[in-house]
Amino acid sequence: MADNKQKAQEFKNLGNKAFTDKNWEQAINYFTEAIKLDATDHIFFSNRSGAYASSAKYEEALADANKCIEIKPDWSKGYSRKATALHFLHRYEEAIEACKKGLEHEADNAILKKALQDAQTALDNEKQSEHEATNNLMNQLYSVFTGDLETKVRTFPETRHLADDREFMQILKDIQANPQKLQDHFRDQRIMTYLSVAMKYMQPFGGSPPQRSEPPKREEPKPTEPPKEAPKKEAPKQEEPKPEVHKEEKTPD
Repeated sequence: MADNKQKAQEFKNLGNKAFTDKNWEQAINYFTEAIKLDATDHIFFSNRSGAYASSAKYEEALADANKCIEIKPDWSKGYSRKATALHFLHRYEEAIEACKKGLEHEADNAILKKALQDAQTALDNEKQSEHEATNNLMNQLYSVFTGDLETKVRTFPETRHLADDREFMQILKDIQANPQKLQDHFRDQRIMTYLSVAMKYMQPFGGSPPQRSEPPKREEPKPTEPPKEAPKKEAPKQEEPKPEVHKEEKTPD
């Protein structure tokens, strides 16, 4: 048993050297050998978690971080390993919880504080992006209810038959007057058909429905004119040869 622990430490040292050299795969292999010999040392799992994260294997990094915490739940670094893996997996709320848990054991840990701040910022940015995406989608949906609705309905081939449906046209006008009412009619197949067709044809955030194409006007044939004679080319004038000017060559003295 003692020999196994000693050999495990040797593998850990080799893993640390490979980690320092940024040879992540080799580091993972060394830490794995150490774990095979001694699976009770939380540092082995922590180090391999770091190597996994450095090689963008975040699920594996998370599994090792959890194992590290399981072995030594009062060690703050295990939580920072977990928070790192969760952050890169875009599971920001869980990363925040991991940081808070780690700070319960070491309140002044600068790494955990920074990880907590980064995860909170990432979460805020994600929510802001989702909010903007939702607003953009709703603006695009509302844009199809602007302008002359009857003309739009008649212009789209797939909805032309709905133009004579008074109930449907009244619903469109109600939504045009109050876009929030759109949510009350998402189960109306007519509305869904109009939405999908209008969004297919129109540009985002307002646009014009497709115009009906008209047959090209027939042009009256123009009388042919006799071909014009090409202008005669005059022979180029021959210039009088100019006398050559002799340049005196400079020769060394």
